[in-house]
Order: sequence, then structure tokens, then C-alpha cells
Amino acid sequence: MFFLKTFKTQLIAMAILSIVSFFILGAFFYSSSQNSKELSQTHSEIKNIQNIILQLRRNEKDFLARKDLKYQAKYNKNFKKLMASVDKASIGLKKYSINGEKIQSLKDILNQYAKNFNAIIDIQQHIGLNPKDGLYGSLRKSVHDLEDLLKKDVKYKLQVDMLMLRRAEKDFMLRSNLKYLKKFDKSLKVFLADAKQVKLSNYDEAINLLNNYKKDFYNLVEGYKQIGLTPKSGALGEMRSTIHKTDVALEELIENVNLVMKNE
Repeated sequence: MFFLKTFKTQLIAMAILSIVSFFILGAFFYSSSQNSKELSQTHSEIKNIQNIILQLRRNEKDFLARKDLKYQAKYNKNFKKLMASVDKASIGLKKYSINGEKIQSLKDILNQYAKNFNAIIDIQQHIGLNPKDGLYGSLRKSVHDLEDLLKKDVKYKLQVDMLMLRRAEKDFMLRSNLKYLKKFDKSLKVFLADAKQVKLSNYDEAINLLNNYKKDFYNLVEGYKQIGLTPKSGALGEMRSTIHKTDVALEELIENVNLVMKNE
């Protein structure tokens, strides 16, 4: 009788142990499943960050190509989405003790990227968004004033000299190469010499207008230098460097998430 009671007790104990073990195992698998799901969501969020950055790059290139402020508005709208996505990803990254400094570093780099882009827009607005405003507008007026004056006392040599100045000016704006500034200066000296030689009737006024033209063209060249004569110089170069840092920071975060997912 005692043996039966003992055996029955053992069976009950084993049953309870099995049930407890089942729940513990189930809880473990549920936790593991949840962790994998959350890590997968974090990984997807980082991919989303990459996609939004591609949209920002498209907005940036569209502005540089078309000089239209609607692309700044699109950029700023997408940038808000980007930072919201970064904050969302940060929660998952911090939960799994993925280096918090890397997250903050990414935020700092992205904020710098936005500053770089908006700085370029400010410079471009100073230069001009179209031929009639900013430095473009001032240069255009100076040129037209000088050309109109020369029409009052037509001198063939000065007409040719003016064409050479305009060619150097347009070549610079098209190619952003300082060699055309040198050509402009050379043509300017020729114009000054010819203006004396042909005895231009409105000489003093013409020289004043020529100096205005020179000043406005030089200002335009300085504006181009600020933005960058090449993708690696000026504000464009700074933005390019920041974008490269963004790519590196994102790749490091993806590697860290992949490593945690592998070990889960």
C-alpha cells in the first residue's frame, strides 16, 4: 500500500515537473521568437533608413540640377521621416545593447548632412536660382548695360572683345574651371587697350560699366568656389565627406544587428 502511494506521488511529481518544464521551454521559445522578430524589425528599420537616405540624395541632386526650392522642401520632409526612423531603430538597438555611441554618431552625421545641404542652398540662393536673381541677376544687368552703351558708338574691335569676355564668362559657368577666369582677365586687358585705341566717345562711362561687369563676374566666381568647383571641393566636398561617413556608420550598425541575430 505504501509502495503504491509512493509510486503515485512520484508519478504526480513527474507530471508536474513535465508540465513546468513544458511551460519553461515554451516561454524560452516564445522569448527567443520575440527577440528574433524584434531584431528582424530593427534590421528592416535600418534598411528603411538607407532607402530614405537614397531619397534625400535624389532630392539633393534634383536641386543641384534644377535650382528649384521645391526640392529643399522635399528634402526637409524626407529628413523628418529619416530621423523618426532612426529613433525607432534606436529603441531596438539599445534593447540588445548594441553600441549606443554608434547610434548617436549616426544621428550627428545625418544632422551634419542636412546642415551641409541647406548651406549649399543658401550659397546658391546668393548666386541665384535663375538668370535674373542673385549674383546672376547683377552680372546680367552689368553685361546688358555695357552692351547697350557700346551700341551707341559702334566699334568693331570692342564688339569682338565683348564677345570674348562673354565667351569666357559662359565657359566658366558651364565648366566651373578657373582657367576661364584667366581668359576673362586676358580679354579684359585687350578690351581696355582697344577702348583707348579706337577713341570711344563714351570712354569713361564704358570703363565704369566694364569695372561693374568685372566685379560682378568675380563675385560669381567666388560664389562658385564656395559651393565647390568640383564634387570634392567647397561645400559640395564637405557634403560628400559627410555622406561617406553616413554609409560607413549604417554598414557598421547592420553588421552589429546581423551578429546579434546570428547568436540568438
